[in-house]
Amino acid sequence: MTPIADRLLLRPRPVIFSDTTLREGDQMPGSRLDADGKVEIARLLEALGVQSIDAGFPANSERERQAVRQVAESVNGVVVSGLARAVRSDIDAVASALSTTPRERSAVTVFIGTSPVHRTDKLGMSIDQIEATVRREIAYAASVVGTAAFSPEDATRTEPEVLVRLYRAAFEAGARVLGYTDTVGIATPEDVREVLEFLFAELPELEGAYFAVHFHDDLGLAVANTVAAADMGADIVQVALNGVGERAGNASLEEVALALHLHEHRYGRPVMLNLDRLYGACHQSAHRTGPQIHAHKALLGANVYRTEAGVHQDGIMKNPQTYLPYDPAVVGGPGITLVLGPSSGRAAFAARFASLGLGLNPEAESEVIRRMKEADRAEWDDPDALLRTKVAEVGV
Repeated sequence: MTPIADRLLLRPRPVIFSDTTLREGDQMPGSRLDADGKVEIARLLEALGVQSIDAGFPANSERERQAVRQVAESVNGVVVSGLARAVRSDIDAVASALSTTPRERSAVTVFIGTSPVHRTDKLGMSIDQIEATVRREIAYAASVVGTAAFSPEDATRTEPEVLVRLYRAAFEAGARVLGYTDTVGIATPEDVREVLEFLFAELPELEGAYFAVHFHDDLGLAVANTVAAADMGADIVQVALNGVGERAGNASLEEVALALHLHEHRYGRPVMLNLDRLYGACHQSAHRTGPQIHAHKALLGANVYRTEAGVHQDGIMKNPQTYLPYDPAVVGGPGITLVLGPSSGRAAFAARFASLGLGLNPEAESEVIRRMKEADRAEWDDPDALLRTKVAEVGV
């Protein structure tokens, strides 16, 4: 039996959610996050049931180091991690930021570029040199911080055989979390399945470590890639509230969680989060990080819980399951609003007539509806005012 089969046989096995809102969100151009904002979001994540928080990059500044410390001191029972290059001073900065945090709740993620373009044009290092660096700095990180994680930067553009070599080196040096990072968001779900199957087959020792994935959304595939990785047996998914992050952002925590939850029969990966807090946590977080949530954003956007189309409205009034993928209460979302507009059908108009106390006969109803549907879009800014105008025109 192959190692990948071994991992799949471990189902049902809950997915571990690691959130990077506090780091990736802070790296976005225009981010408004400060220490207070990070603490607020960290508490939201703790209440949500997230098991790990990527709190920041302490070597960036003293301000950042203190913010990571405040985050770690503000939560209980959550692992708090700091990011570090494979550089001794970066690792020391994480150790300092987490010095008041119990070792079992502190972690450091050590990263180094591993793809050909990073090796040649950014680092000017050979694979041998990178492996030696990984062994040395991971061993040091494991000695000064509770859990050491190894993250090969640009892993999805790194040769799989090079990843095998570096994962093995990191594991032997003491890393107990091994990350697979799509730094430029170029991967597809097919790539993810193929590479993870190869890695798990080549590295049976991964059973002694947690395997984590981190995808960016440059092709709009971060959520699909994350779900594919979970399906292949990845232990940890690194995600962010509202999908915030560098460039096009990261995999959205809420979308990954809901997809795995609604399709647990398919993936066999239980989601151990308080799902009914998702909607509120994401909206509260957006006030801190920005940007404004788009009306069409999955699970969160205003239009997700509003419908104007007559066929949909009629079906929802008879049975909400006809046109809803899930009960909004599952994620703590608002009730469905039937928006009166040019696309609405007779059932929605009749409901609005009744709510306004307009006792119209069928002929009058039909004429009012006809006149409203012929109105310009600009007149629909206030549907009730338009309705009353057309009722007056009909003379009823």
